[in-house]
Amino acid sequence: MRKPGRRFGKAIGARSARKLIREIGGRPDRELAVEYERIVAPLAHPDEEVVRLNDGRVVWVSYGSANIFACADACRALLASVEAMSHAKWQQPLGTEFSDGQAFIEAVCHSSSSSFQPNCVSWLST
Repeated sequence: MRKPGRRFGKAIGARSARKLIREIGGRPDRELAVEYERIVAPLAHPDEEVVRLNDGRVVWVSYGSANIFACADACRALLASVEAMSHAKWQQPLGTEFSDGQAFIEAVCHSSSSSFQPNCVSWLST
């Protein structure tokens, strides 16, 4: 069963992926590998490979895990999403209300039990 919100590929184990490659046959997809290296190169691991199966599906194997995509375009959609996220402007995860973090720390200190407040106050004053 697919996890809700999963948009790209299907997660399969590396063992299953290698079995598919042996049974169906396939070859490394240099074109997708070049796109992958361009977008994900700083995060790339030496033991990653992109294989296009003879039936048109694409398998992306990385150490103990793998993803299988219906076609090369589905794999490219994932790479485009990763690239778009890498160019997106970073936003404070706490939102604008706690943009500098100080208000968040104070809110946590004031909402905590009284036994914790002295530690917060001494920590805030340093």
